[in-house]
Amino acid sequence: MRTVESQITSVYPSQTNFVVEASFTWDHGITFERNGETVTLKAGQYLQVGRQSFRPGGTKISAQTSSGSYPVGLSVCKCATIEMYDIGWSTPDYWSLYEGATAHLKAAITIDGIERMVDMGHFKVYEVETVHEVTTLTCYDAMKAADVLCPAAMQGEHSYPELWQLAAQQLGLTAGTLDLQYNALATVDTQQTIRQVTEAIALACGGNAMVSGNALLVRPITSAADVTLTQWINPVEVAKTPVEVTGVRVKKTFASDGKEHTYFSGFGGYVIELNDDNLWLGIEGPAGSVTVAAEAVAETAYEQLKNKPIYKFSGDLPADPRLDIFDKVIVKDINGREYPSIITDYTFAFSGKTSIGNSVESSSSYNTSDSGPSGSSPSSGGGTIDVDSALSDTSTNPVQNKVVKAALDKKAGKDIATAEADGLMSAADKTKLDALAEGGGVTYMSADEMQAIWDTN
Repeated sequence: MRTVESQITSVYPSQTNFVVEASFTWDHGITFERNGETVTLKAGQYLQVGRQSFRPGGTKISAQTSSGSYPVGLSVCKCATIEMYDIGWSTPDYWSLYEGATAHLKAAITIDGIERMVDMGHFKVYEVETVHEVTTLTCYDAMKAADVLCPAAMQGEHSYPELWQLAAQQLGLTAGTLDLQYNALATVDTQQTIRQVTEAIALACGGNAMVSGNALLVRPITSAADVTLTQWINPVEVAKTPVEVTGVRVKKTFASDGKEHTYFSGFGGYVIELNDDNLWLGIEGPAGSVTVAAEAVAETAYEQLKNKPIYKFSGDLPADPRLDIFDKVIVKDINGREYPSIITDYTFAFSGKTSIGNSVESSSSYNTSDSGPSGSSPSSGGGTIDVDSALSDTSTNPVQNKVVKAALDKKAGKDIATAEADGLMSAADKTKLDALAEGGGVTYMSADEMQAIWDTN
């Protein structure tokens, strides 16, 4: 969550309408004419636009995740829509100068007669449209530029911290610190995008990737909430039951055998799956073992995500510049009940309201109802496999090969025993039996012979 002065937080929500404070910069020098005067700006020099030029109700910042799963390993691109009045251009064609510019937005808040500014971010202008002397600028933050294939500098094998630095450099951002619990390597090929790389690294950190100011950050899914939300414009809608990660499955294709191996930590229910599509192409374990490393990834990710339930919800608040996408929040309803969640849908309007929500669905692709205890097994299909590590008379899961072999090794062999090798009986017992037969120690009688002996005695 962005930092806001304590005075603003303590008196909020006394003000629900915020003045738009905006300026523009270009990455190249420009010259244009406005109000009959020629204006020349150098690259990076600010053009301050008067507040009267903006329509607060039509200027907003929004962000939305594209997934209905538990929000982890995602990246988000914020969109800013800016509506401006004609501010004295000699011809409407000059509005096109804004295309490619960078808009710097702030919310001007007046409290107790003192104006304070909240930085709302930086957005590059991609589209300019003018209708009836009102121009709409459609802008996106730096994550928009991540939807391109990785350049040569990012291809090949790198550690995750190295890739994070390279991704930030390509986006013109400062790389935020990473909280990685293990050494991770990735082999990036020509078909992967910068955004996929940032998502894979965010997933390894148990969080999500986003742009804040001039930095590329991972917002971790922490245990503590950023803020408790109580001031709803209309009744908040909250799901009856939460979604909680119960297990993590790691699927790794070995180059040695070409088979896909599965490692599982946790329990069945809502299982998050990590596979080669998440850039798990090379993970350095404690002993350099791929098997050990994959198991460590499953366990570490599960430890980061377990016991953090979230609720699907949606609602409208008075305009609140404190909130941001991926904020961990406590949603409080009219009856005082509290529901933990994470913001995955966010729209801040400078005048009016802030609409937020979480779109998680329990029936998403991450949800699997049939999961077993920890174990590993190779698989050749695209489905998931849960493998038991012990024999059971109730489980319907497959069992590890080594477990089955160990059980069979305890059984007698099916071959005929000889004096040299065990079979259906031990070799020693076979020797004794042969000695009895050969040494005359055994006398064979018919039933009649035995009856005659009985009658005589």
